Amino acid sequence: MRYLQLLISAALTAILAIALLSESSVSELAEILRETDLSYLGLFVFCSLSGLLLRALRYHLMLRAMQPLEAPGFFRTLLVTGIRNAFVDFLPARLGELSYLYFMRRLGVSVATGLSSFGLALLLDIMALAVVAVVFACTGTLLNERSMFPAIGMLGVFFG
Repeated sequence: MRYLQLLISAALTAILAIALLSESSVSELAEILRETDLSYLGLFVFCSLSGLLLRALRYHLMLRAMQPLEAPGFFRTLLVTGIRNAFVDFLPARLGELSYLYFMRRLGVSVATGLSSFGLALLLDIMALAVVAVVFACTGTLLNERSMFPAIGMLGVFFG
């Protein structure tokens, strides 16, 4: 059964790669990669991995606080968080959020605990976005680059 799942996964990955390359040639993709500034790419990878680690840590701490005996280890929580992030980007209308609940349930976390940690994380995300929206509203339009500096400073003071 595991081999069948691995085969299906590899087939889906191949189908997605073919679909991606059907829109552009391999030479175009290679040209894009050659022209990419490695410092920006490195910064992007660093920020992405930092966000993944922090989100996984948040889920892990919430799960341990809610049900210490049910909480999976940090590495498993990190894997579930990474899968959740991929599904959120892949599926429409944020249906990928359900993958968090599904995989937590597979790890032995009760539905109530999974829903509670998910709901609390969603509430914290909404509160953080509200703060960012207020900061941008107070400092001017998001499209004006000069307004970004006071906004970043205000966020640093608020969260620092």
